[in-house]
Amino acid sequence: MKQKRFVHVGFNFEDSAPPTKQLEAAFDKASDWLRYGTQNWILYTGLELDEWRDRIYKIKGIGDKDVSILLVDFGETYSGYLSDSEWKWLNKKRS
Repeated sequence: MKQKRFVHVGFNFEDSAPPTKQLEAAFDKASDWLRYGTQNWILYTGLELDEWRDRIYKIKGIGDKDVSILLVDFGETYSGYLSDSEWKWLNKKRS
C-alpha cells in the first residue's frame, strides 16, 4: 500500500448516468472521498490506482457500458475554483 494521497476519479458516461450508489459504496473503502461533480470524485487512499481501476470496472453499469475512466494521483499542490465546503474537505487534517 502506498502512502495515502488524493486520487481524482473522472468518468465520461456516453449514454447513461453514473451508477452513483454502487460507486460510492466502493469509494467507502477509501479513507475518505468527495463527489464534486456529476461524474467526478476525489478519494483519499493508500491503494494503488490499478486496484481502484479494477474495482471500479467490476461495478455493474461500468464495465458493460461505453464509459471512459481516468484515475490520477495528485499531491499537495492543486488549484481551481471549488465551493468553500470542497476546499474545506481537501484541506482538512487526515491521518
